[in-house]
Amino acid sequence: SAAFASGMAAAMSIFQALAPNDHVIAPLEAYHGVLRLLRDFFASWQLAVEFVDMTDLDAVKRAVRKNTKLIWAETPSNPTLKLTDLAVVAEIAHGAGALCACDNTWSPIIQRPFELGVDLVMHSTTKYFGGHSDVLGGAVIARREDEFFQRLRAVQTIGGAVPAPFDCWLVHRGMQTLPWRIRAHSENALRVAQFLEAHP
Repeated sequence: SAAFASGMAAAMSIFQALAPNDHVIAPLEAYHGVLRLLRDFFASWQLAVEFVDMTDLDAVKRAVRKNTKLIWAETPSNPTLKLTDLAVVAEIAHGAGALCACDNTWSPIIQRPFELGVDLVMHSTTKYFGGHSDVLGGAVIARREDEFFQRLRAVQTIGGAVPAPFDCWLVHRGMQTLPWRIRAHSENALRVAQFLEAHP
């Protein structure tokens, strides 16, 4: 795993570890910073990016090319919380010899992408991991410390996308209460859903 100065630094390092002309399949709906990064910066650096509706698995399959190296998923998506079937998307990626990465910022603990076949899990630790709105951070956790992950770490180190020690401490502090906060979020969401379901 690798800790970053922000979630965007984590995402950027994954894309920078790819090579020119590599093909990336990305969702139509995701965190605006990631979409802008792909559209406005990496496309002009000859990273071939195709945006698809990740809820349409046939569209994901149709988007695969010979040079597809990464499928980037974000589920639930930002901002409308669309869900992607990570198990199938990971299977599509692996069938093409590509990696599957998931931005799992929205649902730590609840969703376990590695169990669904994902290769790289990214979190903006600014959000739930930090939990106190007083720190920026990001993380990439890899299923394997393979050549791609070593390249990602090299990009991170050379580019200086590393967090400050105090920021790491703040994220670590927030992680101590993460399971209890997620449980409370889930219980509250269930109560709201039950209320709305019963309301005329």
